[in-house]
Amino acid sequence: MNCGMSVKAFFTPLIQGRLINPKPFHVTPGSSLNQFRPKAFVGLTAFDLPVTTVVGFTDEPLLFTKVAEVTQDVYGVVVREGIGNVQAHLSSLGVPNARIFRVDAKATLILCKGEMQ
Repeated sequence: MNCGMSVKAFFTPLIQGRLINPKPFHVTPGSSLNQFRPKAFVGLTAFDLPVTTVVGFTDEPLLFTKVAEVTQDVYGVVVREGIGNVQAHLSSLGVPNARIFRVDAKATLILCKGEMQ
């Protein structure tokens, strides 16, 4: 994973490789952020961190469910690591354009803005 790709370029190998379930298990009401589970025993990682959820949205009705007006294409992952460790890890890898958000004490959302194709 890296920031600076299109949402389609990020999701295509995940779907084609059957690494995530193709239907979202949850869609956030205010943002239409679709959440997908990695398939069991895949061991999906991003930035060398274990992924628990893959998230994203773009105006692609075959993959994403839209429940609210969306102004920005985004993609990312929730990793099983605290926000401080994720922030330090991404800084050491030189990933300045990822936004990070605390999900809980042991999970962090790494979010990237989708680029135009």
